[in-house]
Amino acid sequence: TINIKEKEYSSSWLEDDKYYFSDNDGAVISEADPTQINSKDYPLIENRGDKLKLGNKINIKKEYVDYVFKLFNEIKTNRTNYQIDRFIFEKDYNTTIINLVDGPQLKFNINNDVNEQLNRLEIFIKEKIKDNLKNTKYIDLRYGDRVYYE
Repeated sequence: TINIKEKEYSSSWLEDDKYYFSDNDGAVISEADPTQINSKDYPLIENRGDKLKLGNKINIKKEYVDYVFKLFNEIKTNRTNYQIDRFIFEKDYNTTIINLVDGPQLKFNINNDVNEQLNRLEIFIKEKIKDNLKNTKYIDLRYGDRVYYE
């Protein structure tokens, strides 16, 4: 008996101006038209660092992708204030960045707890940024209890 199961998309990958659909394990399922990408259903991950897509595989450490899924699911289900445009990987070690729609970049440390960083973000916005979120360039949550912003 041979069972065939279609792979399901779990994310979109953007590298070298080309879009791809990929699964949880980093396998490239197919190339995608940018108009097909809907970052509300699953995360769009843009790689701005060293090339990671080699053939039909995206060679990225699993902890980076797992962290993106944790952030995406937490924001999507429990924190409706934020509209995610995309996640960004650059050359920064242990870092993932979220580009918000009409808002700043949010920088997260993948070794720190998702909820702890999101809670710190909400407190920081409430106490410091207030209604000026759209005019903020970035909020950096990577360094323990400290928050940096511009």
